[in-house]
Amino acid sequence: MAGSMLASCASIGTQSVLENNQVTAENLLQDSPLDSGSMELDLAQVDILEMTPEMRAFIDEYVGDRRNRNARLKKLIHAVMGDDNFELIYDDATRTAAETFRDRRGNCLSFTNLFIAMARYLEIQAHYQEVEIPPDWSLVGESFLFSQHVNVFLDIGADETRIVDFNVYDFNVSYERRLISDARARAHYFSNIGVDHMLVGETPQAYANFRQAVIEDETFSPAWINMGILHRREGYPDYAETAFRQALEIYQFDFLAMSNLANLYEDEGE
Repeated sequence: MAGSMLASCASIGTQSVLENNQVTAENLLQDSPLDSGSMELDLAQVDILEMTPEMRAFIDEYVGDRRNRNARLKKLIHAVMGDDNFELIYDDATRTAAETFRDRRGNCLSFTNLFIAMARYLEIQAHYQEVEIPPDWSLVGESFLFSQHVNVFLDIGADETRIVDFNVYDFNVSYERRLISDARARAHYFSNIGVDHMLVGETPQAYANFRQAVIEDETFSPAWINMGILHRREGYPDYAETAFRQALEIYQFDFLAMSNLANLYEDEGE
């Protein structure tokens, strides 16, 4: 799972915060009633690709000679995905590269963070790649989670490329794919972390992470959708409407944004 978006949520009240004034996207990021002044989370400093001394030692032990790029890549893949050296167990949690290495657990974004960090340490050109997999939904409490997928795209020179995917046996080459920037990958990360906080009622932390996701990439519509769901849950439909509309400004056929906006209007009697 690379990205999580809540598809629906419990019905809430209809408190309006800005009387006679339309909520803007800027209000969502700077003047939200969910922004806790007591919280000082410097999320911009989070490095999802941090290489720890333990990670460097692991690479140096199992990869060693760096003169041949193809050999480095083969040894890296064997070291991380082989049976004996490094057993990574799938779970739903999103982790940084360092956390994934430490815990030996994570989802596809966690694995991608780990592999890209190690590949770049070996001076191999590695990039994040979004993959259009078939819709994948799961129910958590009263909320449906919609999962997205990312993997690793490697440029190893001489017009040769490789794809490394945590779900290697399920990967289908016919799936539409696109390279994304590190900033967009960070948007995926913070949006996921925000969902985790929202599901356990940690509203200030959820808001801070959704906001950071938008700061990383303002065109990442899932973060706007999640921002809208959070405000709707907390009783601020004006802010929720603006967030859902912002997602639709980015992509007018975003059915998840449409669905949440329609549910909001229905609750409002519109």
